[in-house]
Amino acid sequence: MSKYRQSARPAKFGVSGWYQLYFSAVTEENESKAVLQIDRARRAMKNRLVELRHAQRPDGGELQDLNNAMTYLAILLHQVGREGGNLIWN
Repeated sequence: MSKYRQSARPAKFGVSGWYQLYFSAVTEENESKAVLQIDRARRAMKNRLVELRHAQRPDGGELQDLNNAMTYLAILLHQVGREGGNLIWN
């Protein structure tokens, strides 16, 4: 998976920074480190959701991206430690 780490993050996420944490979490090769990365990313994403809710003109596209990313992280977290569910990291 290390080949994916070199991808450039989309420009629209440059301000909030949550995407970089999300990307690190989903590309982490070590299962135990992934749990920590997922937690960090989820906290940053929740903080960004609060920011967007208080914004005068929230970015609907970013809101949808955050929702999708939170769903995917929940799926990954659910797979951690499950027998037969380790294909993501193996």
